[in-house]
Amino acid sequence: MYSMIRAIAALGLACAALVAHAALPGAKPMEQCLESDPGMAVSSGKSMAGYPVAATKSVQQHLDTMFELNAWLQAEAAPLSAKAGFAGELSRQARFELGEIDCPECELLENQERRYLVGFDNPIGLDVDFSQAAGKSLQSGGEFARGGVRGAADGGFVWTTRLVSKGASGVRVHVSGLDLPANAALYVYNLRGEAFGPYIGKGINGSGEVVTNMVSGEEVFLQLRVSGAAKALDRLGFRVESIGHISGRFGIARDLDAAATDAKAHCTSGTPNASCVENAECFGTNRYSHINNLRKSIAAMLYRSGGSYYICTGGLIANASDAPMFLTANHCLSKGNEANTLEVYWNHTIGCNQTNCQYAWNVQGRASEVGASILATNRTGDFTLLSLNSTLPSGAFKMGWNSTPVANTSNLQLYRISHPSGAPQAYSEQKVNTTAGTCGTLPRGTYIYSTDNLGATEGGSSGSPVLNAAGEIVGQLYGACGSDVNNVCNSTANRTVDGALAAYFSSVESHLTGGDGGGGEPPPPPPEGFALSGSGSKVQGRWRADLSWTGSSASNITVFRNDSAIATVSNSGGYVDQTDFRGSGSLTYRVCEAGTSTCSNSVTISF
Repeated sequence: MYSMIRAIAALGLACAALVAHAALPGAKPMEQCLESDPGMAVSSGKSMAGYPVAATKSVQQHLDTMFELNAWLQAEAAPLSAKAGFAGELSRQARFELGEIDCPECELLENQERRYLVGFDNPIGLDVDFSQAAGKSLQSGGEFARGGVRGAADGGFVWTTRLVSKGASGVRVHVSGLDLPANAALYVYNLRGEAFGPYIGKGINGSGEVVTNMVSGEEVFLQLRVSGAAKALDRLGFRVESIGHISGRFGIARDLDAAATDAKAHCTSGTPNASCVENAECFGTNRYSHINNLRKSIAAMLYRSGGSYYICTGGLIANASDAPMFLTANHCLSKGNEANTLEVYWNHTIGCNQTNCQYAWNVQGRASEVGASILATNRTGDFTLLSLNSTLPSGAFKMGWNSTPVANTSNLQLYRISHPSGAPQAYSEQKVNTTAGTCGTLPRGTYIYSTDNLGATEGGSSGSPVLNAAGEIVGQLYGACGSDVNNVCNSTANRTVDGALAAYFSSVESHLTGGDGGGGEPPPPPPEGFALSGSGSKVQGRWRADLSWTGSSASNITVFRNDSAIATVSNSGGYVDQTDFRGSGSLTYRVCEAGTSTCSNSVTISF
């Protein structure tokens, strides 16, 4: 033991600190060095090759859909008085923690979760309860619930309010108690061309809570559209809990904010990356043959946890069911209510030697849905495996994986792309180090220790998959262990630490190899022969689903959309659901024999 301590001291790692790379600046050093663990006795592992995702919408198609939705929402919007909406700003303490102001009287608070903080909730507490409008004609317009109301030509109405968090680079809206009828939808937008929604029914995973997509800038409009005659107003309502103030520490928010005002600020200004961080666009296949596939797998993550907003990195992973599975770190995201707020940003890059944000709008994932489901997660190995709700971008790639242990394979070359500080994709390489001392609670074998030999990672890089030379995922980033962890460029004193896929493979194997894309027990199969199929299209921008079914002899069939009954029709074998929803998203349908529990399979249609 004493010889090990002397060896560690010689490496400059005695009493080494342990830091997750989603860590806040100034995080408290933790954990003394312990004797190296001999590693885990694990047999040769399994593997799966990576593969491309079927083509979907192009960048321009995503942007065209968003701009079209924005124009429609602005045209539909109810007029607002000077008193409408909410305008506020964060406390000085919160703004200090985000690095927005100097505050001599403020105290930098420790963050035990060790994630990279980029925002806080700005409380609102606005109840939008249309039962209060009973007996009042909403067609006549006017003011309601700190917003404006106007009638629509189809007999429905529009409610609009304006929310501002002063000084924000981006904003998200937290809504609770959502239980919208089938003819109602909620949207968010700004005056710059950005728009997202519809948020319908009970929201993400039927929880009744929604944290919307981020729009850039400090101002957002929240808009409810009810199509057709407004009925059951006593059940129509929700609560606007808060507006999420996303600071310029999140590089994408800062870049979009700058691009929208035609600013030409450097894309890493405000929270500059360390000098050793390398732009991924400056490295081609001559350096690493799988880098082009890796670029198409990695996404920046923005999510809410406990009233704050954080960023990390994750990546798509190959699986037998071809589900949109996504690997990241447990210390980033591990709870269902956090996963429900996850927004992923694909293809956030900047050209080699580029110094402005002119390409910021080409973030293809901006038009996707919010949310994910947790398939498996554990602190041991620091992993979380998710199934994303969002549509994957055109050209996406699911990286292969290999569960063969590598933590004790000295000098094995490793590769990764991450989003340090939420900046555009950065590239780094590490070599497995089997002689450095380990930090407590992070035994070698369960974790992979490596030394940076090109580039580096920072806060926001946590969760980024690390790959071998064959382009296979072998783990994901926890953080750093060393005596100078606040200096990410000091590869002599510090080690990069990844959770080892080999160590936790038994926890994710059924998802990756067993064809179970949803986690838990699969739903019971539908009755033999009772089958539903469907296709989607748009009619003047509105979503239309054409459904057909076979195998039922019942007289009547009930059609369910997102688990809510929308119609009971004669069993003619088909139904057209012409909605008034616009934008990008998806709907899930099933049909049942009326008044019974005999139902078809479910079909999800994307628009």
